[in-house]
Amino acid sequence: TVEAGIDSSGQRVSAGQLQLKLELTPQDSVYLRVSDFASKSGDLSQQYDPALASVGVRVEETQAPIASLGYHHEWRPGIHTLALASWLDDDLSFTNPAQPTLVVFRPDDPMSPGETMLTGVQGITMHQDSGSRLRLFSGELQQLWQQTRHDLILGGRVQTGDFHTENLQNQPSVPSVFPEEPIPAAQQDFTAPFRRLSFYGYYLWHVADPLQVIGGLTYDRLTFPENF
Repeated sequence: TVEAGIDSSGQRVSAGQLQLKLELTPQDSVYLRVSDFASKSGDLSQQYDPALASVGVRVEETQAPIASLGYHHEWRPGIHTLALASWLDDDLSFTNPAQPTLVVFRPDDPMSPGETMLTGVQGITMHQDSGSRLRLFSGELQQLWQQTRHDLILGGRVQTGDFHTENLQNQPSVPSVFPEEPIPAAQQDFTAPFRRLSFYGYYLWHVADPLQVIGGLTYDRLTFPENF
């Protein structure tokens, strides 16, 4: 399926999706899902007066591709093994020629050498170009045992990827407190890792229709940026 258009907020959106399922044998099957997404928009923040919106704001996002590949095997009736691998690649960019920000004045404190003191805060605007990219791989393996009144599910999941973030700010509305061009007022470019490892187990007891008792345990270990 492919969709494209402009939604009620003026955001241009296009998306496509392909899903396939193939029966290899009576006991084996594979599943494939591939999709992409792209959007372009301006200032979508809510304003009492629409004329106050920033006409220079541009936001673009692409997700290409988002892909999942799954495999299912039935050992015998009630015993199943499932495996799933996924990939996500997301790019987001933001541009605003008049991005509001704050300048904090903290000169050296003459009474305390090595320390600074707050003397003022001023609101200004800057031209800002920022972007972020998330690349993430996910893999999961699950084993399922089904009986007439009892189900047992065991599984594990691993995810690994990274966040790449960059930011450039220049052309401040108050240039006297910043270095002269072409030195930017602010520039950051860094990459941070994302890691996840999890294991889980669930037990389902079908006591009587429609009553079920479910219990389980899960373990998750996550590593990700503090400001994510």
